[in-house]
Amino acid sequence: MPQPERPPPLYVQLANHYRALILSGELPPGAQLPSVLTLAKDWGVSSATAAKAIGQLQVEGAVWTSPQGTFAAGNDVIAPTARERLDMARSASQLTGETVVVTGAAIQVPPVYVSELLGITPGGLVIRREEVGSQENRPVRLTVDWIPGMGQMDAGSLLAPLPVAGGVLAFIERATRRRATYVEEHLRGRAADGREADHLRLRIGSPILAPVAIFSDDDGPLLYTESAMPPDRVVSYRYSLAPDDD
Repeated sequence: MPQPERPPPLYVQLANHYRALILSGELPPGAQLPSVLTLAKDWGVSSATAAKAIGQLQVEGAVWTSPQGTFAAGNDVIAPTARERLDMARSASQLTGETVVVTGAAIQVPPVYVSELLGITPGGLVIRREEVGSQENRPVRLTVDWIPGMGQMDAGSLLAPLPVAGGVLAFIERATRRRATYVEEHLRGRAADGREADHLRLRIGSPILAPVAIFSDDDGPLLYTESAMPPDRVVSYRYSLAPDDD
C-alpha cells in the first residue's frame, strides 16, 4: 500500500539548508559555518544531529573542516540534480558563478530512443538545445535538452543561441501552463565520447558522470535532458523511504 511521504531526517534538513546556501553563493568559498553547538542550539536539535549534518556535507565535498571550524568549499564541487536546478529556477535563484554558453539550438527529428521516452511518433520533430556550463573558466556540465510540444508554446526563445532565463524547464512550464510533477533521474559513470570530451576539455575516453532526467506531468513528458560532467563532481540524491509493512 502506498505510504505518505515523511519529512527527511533532521540532519538531512540541516545539510540541505547549508548545501543550498553554498550552491546559491550565499555562503561563498571560505565562509565559516556555525559551530556544531551553535547549529544544535539554533535548530533545536542534538549536537550529534548537527555533527551528522556537517559530516554529510564533508562527504559531498561541500565543506572542509580544520581546528578553526567548518568552511564552505564552494559550489565548484557540488553538482545540483535536475530537481535542484528546477527548484532554484522556480525560486528565481541561480547557481552562482556558473556561466552558460549555448552551443546548439535547432528543430530536428530525435533519435528513436528519445522519441520513445517523450512519447512522440518516430519521425516527429522536437527542439534540441545544447549548452555548456562553466565555473571559474572550467567546463563542468554539458547538457542536451530534448523538448516536445512545440505547438503549445512560442519556440523562439528556445531556438535562440542564448541562455534561457530561469532554465529550460521553468520556461516550458510558463509557456505551456503545465507544471512538472514527476521526475525520473538516472546517473551513470562511463567514458566520454569525442563531443563530450571536446566540450569538457577532457581526453576521449576519460571517465565522466552522465545523468539523465525526464520531467513529466499527468499529460505526459515535458522535457528529457542528458548531461555529461567531469568525474570529480558530486551529485547527492535525498529522499525518504517508507517503513516496511510488518
